[in-house]
Amino acid sequence: MGAEWSHGILVKNSTKKANERRRKITPDAFSASDVVKGARVLLLDDTYTSGGTLASAAHALKVRGATRVVGLTFGRQLGDEWEDSRRIIDDLPRRTLDLSQCAVHESGVRVPWSRLASG
Repeated sequence: MGAEWSHGILVKNSTKKANERRRKITPDAFSASDVVKGARVLLLDDTYTSGGTLASAAHALKVRGATRVVGLTFGRQLGDEWEDSRRIIDDLPRRTLDLSQCAVHESGVRVPWSRLASG
């Protein structure tokens, strides 16, 4: 049985600039359709900065009854002026590329590729 994909089930309500809503869940930032009730939802976002956008979107989906919400971003924004980014930036030249380990978490979080491939 193939997966069914739905589009347009999440609407952004907030006109606040991203900097104004970073690092917190903004409950009214998004509205979700009732179609998510009982569904597993994959959220795609281009860039992870503080997690506020994904968390706010996930909140709206869970309120509407989504059973599971997973967020996937394609990049991580790092800024010299952000304290949590500074450590990562300073450490990058000493790291080796290991595609099975998260580039951000030095605690050794590993993702087995077989698990990713199997879903």
